[in-house]
Amino acid sequence: GHSMSDPGSYRSKEEVEAMYRKIDAILGVYLDNADESTYVVLSSDHGIAALNRKVNVNNLFARKGWLKFTLNPETGEPLIDWRNSSVIFLKMDNVYICPTGLAGNWTRCSGPEYELLRDEVIAALQGLEDPETGVRPVGLVVKWEDSEEYLDLPRDRVGDLIIANKPGYGWDEE
Repeated sequence: GHSMSDPGSYRSKEEVEAMYRKIDAILGVYLDNADESTYVVLSSDHGIAALNRKVNVNNLFARKGWLKFTLNPETGEPLIDWRNSSVIFLKMDNVYICPTGLAGNWTRCSGPEYELLRDEVIAALQGLEDPETGVRPVGLVVKWEDSEEYLDLPRDRVGDLIIANKPGYGWDEE
């Protein structure tokens, strides 16, 4: 299968518009009962942009031979072979890399093999292309050591790479 999958699991434009109409109605009730000393503040930690395509990053890593897994014969659920896997995407935007395997309590790897593999992962991510549109969904790849400077994220709380998507694309751990 492709790393790009059918957008069917994401909400349609009509569903999103209906949701906003309901929020607007709720907001109207608040405003109808507000006076001049009432403040109404709307905030979003994600903003709004169409999310048309899902990118299964771990499928890319499995095709490259970096992520090893078997399927549970009863449930069809993937079972990660941590000992023999060297790259995995987890926690919304983090890629974890260790050429000697990801089993056990995680500690960051280092050394020439690590740097070589990390560069290969970066190249694979940056080379990912939507087969239908030609768009490259990866907007940004940041190494952990640059995470504080570029993303204001603490180095000790991020994976080996942090990836940001372009509008219209969303990462999926499946």
